[in-house]
Amino acid sequence: MAVLINKKPCLIIDRTLTELSKIKKQFTEEEVLIFCRLLKKIGVDLIEINGKIMKKIAVLAPDIEFIMQLESEDDLELYSLQESVKFCVLTVGENLLKEFKQKKNKFKDCKIILECKGNTIDQFEELIEDKYFKFNNINYLRIQGLSRYMAAHWQTLIQKITKKLDIGIDICPENEYCLATSIALDLPGTITGISFISASFNGIGGYAPLEELLMAAKVIKGYEISADFSLLQSLKRKFEDLVGETIANDKPVIGKNIFKYESGIHADGIEKNSMTYEPYQPEMVGLERKLVIGKHSGKKAVICKLKELKITYDEKDIPEILNKIKKMSIILKREISDHELANLCH
Repeated sequence: MAVLINKKPCLIIDRTLTELSKIKKQFTEEEVLIFCRLLKKIGVDLIEINGKIMKKIAVLAPDIEFIMQLESEDDLELYSLQESVKFCVLTVGENLLKEFKQKKNKFKDCKIILECKGNTIDQFEELIEDKYFKFNNINYLRIQGLSRYMAAHWQTLIQKITKKLDIGIDICPENEYCLATSIALDLPGTITGISFISASFNGIGGYAPLEELLMAAKVIKGYEISADFSLLQSLKRKFEDLVGETIANDKPVIGKNIFKYESGIHADGIEKNSMTYEPYQPEMVGLERKLVIGKHSGKKAVICKLKELKITYDEKDIPEILNKIKKMSIILKREISDHELANLCH
């Protein structure tokens, strides 16, 4: 399901579960596996887990590919028991790399992703000369940060790294300035050598929001990706259950009210051509378009709603109905329900 960027595959890594494990202690195996299967269906290639998550799953699903984030020596033992996990993530500066190397015979098919966080070019310039790359057979470098982003500078650095060290790059931009999605799609589209893009659902942990990344890749960039985005609402509900919080109704891509509209001009434009206001159809992400009536509505919106509800009306009565709607909406401090509108018309 990798995203094809300039006809070259770039795998999507989801980091949601590792971030969830930092804020929630209790998980069930069923919850984790349902969430993982939904992630796979919406276009995720590799799901990142850690020791806390792995302890909840007796056997990892063989049809899902995982990455193990190694955080302690105990994780090394857990990792060695799961043959289906072919990637591990280690952080620059930790002693685990030495332990991992000593037990390398247990991880014959393992690919190492070395994670380094930083927002300045100098940090990574120094890393290129680091002993990790010279002596430990690192396969990929995860660049986490990138929030202070100057395209040309990072492009030059990444090209230098891939050429000198012969490794792949995993970019994991942070969303400090709300630029993570743009960065995640811009870099792979302009330079070669980027193997992975890391993100998390709803941007948990401060990373690029997975749902925005995938939709932008498909709709804005036009990249080829095979995925069922209509399952995003199911994934959202499962995420809300795991976190114990409700996602904002206006959240891009997954908010339940993003296709709700009220104003007259908007209603008129939607009726004539929905693409005037909407970059994609609501059904694509498992939602429905909904016209609501309230204080911002105009004559056209009221007529459209009456037709939708199959309520007969005389056009000369529309101004009076509209006046009643606005007064009621202001008093109630909300839009008018379909039932309330029907009563106003009788």
